[in-house]
Amino acid sequence: MEEMIEAKYWNECKLLSTEIDNAMAIFHTSEEISLALVDEQMFLALNADALFWKIQLYSLQTALFIVLGRIFDTRANAHSIHKLFKATETHPEFFSKEAITARQRSSGVKPDWLDEFLIGVWEPEPESAVLKALRKELTRYSKQFKDVYCPIRHHIFAHKGA
Repeated sequence: MEEMIEAKYWNECKLLSTEIDNAMAIFHTSEEISLALVDEQMFLALNADALFWKIQLYSLQTALFIVLGRIFDTRANAHSIHKLFKATETHPEFFSKEAITARQRSSGVKPDWLDEFLIGVWEPEPESAVLKALRKELTRYSKQFKDVYCPIRHHIFAHKGA
């Protein structure tokens, strides 16, 4: 893994956070459109231009599978949950009270709320039980993506094979 500096770590967090926010928004929008199947008034309104809504739903589903693929991408150069978690395990010092204080004071002024905030700060230790539990959950969800969603992504949305 390439050298990770704190600023690069937080940039990775922001990139992945955006992908996760996108996935959630896409999923919930798709679900709301699908609810029209159980609401007769919604169904009639959407059915007035059914092709438009079918295209919207398909577009949302396609976008969701693309974003999920980015989140769970295992390539070394991908901005993914795997890269971010590895960096978290490798650099627990990014979460120290000292690092948080330095980031908050970067503008030159210590925020009034900082001391109280620092009381509840979790500072991970290498090989901590919490990180191991998070790793276990990530492994479980990655397997689910690989076993369930990746085939759908590859065979329906990303690649059209015979």
